Amino acid sequence: SVGAVTSYNFPNVTANHTIAASFAIDIHTITASAGANGAIAPSGAVPVSHGASQAFTITPDTCYHVADVLVDGGSVGAVTSYNFPNVTANHTIAASFARDTFTIAASAGANGSITPGGAVPVLCGASQAFTIAPDPGYHVADVLVDGGSVGAVTGYNFPNVTANHTIAASFAIDTHTLTVTVVGGGSVTKNPSQASYDHGASVQLTAAPDSGWAFTGWSGDTSGVANPVTLVMTADKAVTATFADTAGPALLVVAPNGGELLGIGSTATLSWTATDNVAVTAVDLFLSRAGAAGPYDSLATGLGNSGSYGWTVTGPATTDAFLKVIARDAAGNARFDLSDAAFTITSGVGVESGAVTDFELAPVWPNPLRGSARIGFAVPRACGLRLSVLDIQGREVAVLADGAYAPGRHQAEWDAAARGGARPGLYFVRLRVPGRVLVRRVVMTR
Repeated sequence: SVGAVTSYNFPNVTANHTIAASFAIDIHTITASAGANGAIAPSGAVPVSHGASQAFTITPDTCYHVADVLVDGGSVGAVTSYNFPNVTANHTIAASFARDTFTIAASAGANGSITPGGAVPVLCGASQAFTIAPDPGYHVADVLVDGGSVGAVTGYNFPNVTANHTIAASFAIDTHTLTVTVVGGGSVTKNPSQASYDHGASVQLTAAPDSGWAFTGWSGDTSGVANPVTLVMTADKAVTATFADTAGPALLVVAPNGGELLGIGSTATLSWTATDNVAVTAVDLFLSRAGAAGPYDSLATGLGNSGSYGWTVTGPATTDAFLKVIARDAAGNARFDLSDAAFTITSGVGVESGAVTDFELAPVWPNPLRGSARIGFAVPRACGLRLSVLDIQGREVAVLADGAYAPGRHQAEWDAAARGGARPGLYFVRLRVPGRVLVRRVVMTR
C-alpha cells in the first residue's frame, strides 16, 4: 500500500507491475453544542456520511426555553429541532437557552392600589408578593386571583410561578355606626336616621327635652351644648345627650283647705296631692296660726308622698290657721301650696278632748246655721263609717265622710250651699258606725 493517494508514478519501468485503488465514502463532522440549562442530542463531534442527513433535538431544562440556535454561525431561530439534509461538508450547530418569564397582570379598582401594579414579569420558579392598600375611609372588598376570590386580603403571594396569572383588587367605602344614649327626660333625632353611615358622611343630632326638662349638653364623641350638632362619621361613634329635671312637683293642698274646724287633741287628716315628672321624693308640712304670711312652724319633714298625714291637733287655738305643704324632687326642685283660706283650731267645739273610749258625734256648730257647719266625731278603733246629712224625709242630701277611719277625733264640714243647695229647714246629721247609728239635729235658716 502506498496509502490513500490520488496519483502514483512508476518511474523507469523495467518489469510488470500492478496498481489497485480502493475507495470509501466521505465522512463529514457536525459539531453540536448546547449552552447552560439545556441539551442537544446528539452532541459533540457527530460524523455524518457524505450525502446523508442528520437531525438534532434541542431540549431546554425546566423553567427554560430555547433562546437561539446557530447553524454554521447563523441563527435559525429558537427551534427545538434541526435537520441537516445531504451533508456534503462539515457543519456546526450551537443551542443557547434562556430562563422562562411569566407575567402577572395586577390591577386595582377605584379607591385603592396594588403594588406592584400592571404587567409584572416573574422568572419561572420565583415568587411574587403583592400589597393591597385601600384609600383612607375604604377597605378591601375582594381580591380575585385568576378570576377566583381569595377574600378581602391586604397581601397575596404567588409562590413558584410557572404560568401567567392575574390578580385584581376591589374596594368599598367604610361604614360606621352611631349610638345615641339619653340620660334624663328627652329624645334625640338623627338626620339622616340610618343604621350605619358611609365614611365621611355628616349626621345632624337634635336634642329635644321633654316637658319639665332642659338639655344640658353632649358627651362622648362630641361635647358642648350646641343644639343641633353635626358629626362627621370617620369611625364608629357614641354620643350621650343629658337632660336635667327643671320642673318642680305639681302640688295642691286638699285639707284643711279653708273653713274647717279642728279641735285641739283630735286627730286631723292633713292631705295633699303631689306629682312630678320623675318622682316626689319628700314632703314637708308646716302650720301658721297667724295667717297666710306666717310665720310657719314645722309639723313634719321628709315624709313620703303618701298624700295624707295624721296630725294630733295642738294649741294654741286660732281662727287664722293655714297649712303649708312643700314637695321636693330628686333634682332639688321644690314647690309649695297653702290652704286656700283660713281654718280654725279650737278647744271648745266638737267632741270633747281626751281619750276616745266610744263612738261620739258632737253637736253641729253653729246651730242654727246659714252657710256651713263643722261637725266633730270620734271613733275608738279603726273602722268603716259614713257621715251624712238627711232632710226631714230621710233622704241623704250630703255625704261628709265615707270609708275607713283611724281611731281618734275627726272633723267634717257641711257647706250647705255648695253641697246640693239645701234649703232652709230641719236636717239631721247621721253617723253610721259598726253596730250603731248616732244622730244630731241642725236647723238651716235664711
